[in-house]
Amino acid sequence: MVKRKFILSFSLVTSFLWFLSSCKDKCKVDEFSFGRENYSGNAFRLAGYYQRYDIDSQGDTGYHYKLFYRNGVCINLGASDLKKLEQSFTDGSFVNSLHYNRDFWGIYSVVGDSLIRIEYWFPKYTCGSRVLTSSWKISNDTTIVLLNGNNVVKDVKELHFKHFLPKPDSTN
Repeated sequence: MVKRKFILSFSLVTSFLWFLSSCKDKCKVDEFSFGRENYSGNAFRLAGYYQRYDIDSQGDTGYHYKLFYRNGVCINLGASDLKKLEQSFTDGSFVNSLHYNRDFWGIYSVVGDSLIRIEYWFPKYTCGSRVLTSSWKISNDTTIVLLNGNNVVKDVKELHFKHFLPKPDSTN
């Protein structure tokens, strides 16, 4: 009887370890295609965030927003309540909830003061993170327009700057 329980336990542990090892490649985090670089230009503003609201098919309002930092880091998220979002920046709850999570954080690069390339991590269905990309035209220092999106996340066509400080820390 003891030998039978041992064999059953051993079989279960072995099966579980085999399962974990087979998921290793599926749980990987994809890498960005370019490196993070500090941004020292002034083609677009950084002392706040870019946002726009969208009304979905059920009539609910959602805000799309992007925060850009001088160190080349950006974050791409959506929110249903802009006031709560800003409050989370101010009271630190944003840092506690998303700051240490890789997903939705990314990097950007400005090309010739007129184009922003963005890559950010997005959660895979099972585990791990994949990289999503988009490119934006800088229309003026307060407006960016989507040139190329991805087929996973719906981006709005245009985002507008809103001055807001303090932004959450970008060093995650």
